[in-house]
Amino acid sequence: MDIKKLINWKLYFILLAASILSVIAVIPYALTLQGEILKTVDLPLPLLLIISIIQNTVLFGVLIFIGLKLTKTTGLGLPIIESYIDKSSTDISLKSIFKISVLLGVITGILIIILDSLFTEMGVDMGEQVSFPLWQGFLASFYGGI
Repeated sequence: MDIKKLINWKLYFILLAASILSVIAVIPYALTLQGEILKTVDLPLPLLLIISIIQNTVLFGVLIFIGLKLTKTTGLGLPIIESYIDKSSTDISLKSIFKISVLLGVITGILIIILDSLFTEMGVDMGEQVSFPLWQGFLASFYGGI
């Protein structure tokens, strides 16, 4: 079996690079979230961060490979990124994808707000709340999105 034909390697490395950048972007958020726990760890913080980045890189690398391998059997894909890589004109309209993406994003956001309110009303204890600076939440959203 030819390894070059297993998956689209350009797409793989683009997704892996985006994943690594998202892991780096979530670090300030994670440090704020786990600040007290990190005080009890014997490893120096820079070493801990490097280990975390390596661990996530390996994890994302395997999962991206599996995901791209499965795109052939499921028919799902990344049409926008693939069209830029192949420099081909596709029948995928950015406007049509944008409309459904925004609609699904708004519906999901409303659903999250409703469920959060519902659980709060039911008395579900969410534990100690940590407040984050807006910029940390913004950077963490890239990790969540990817």
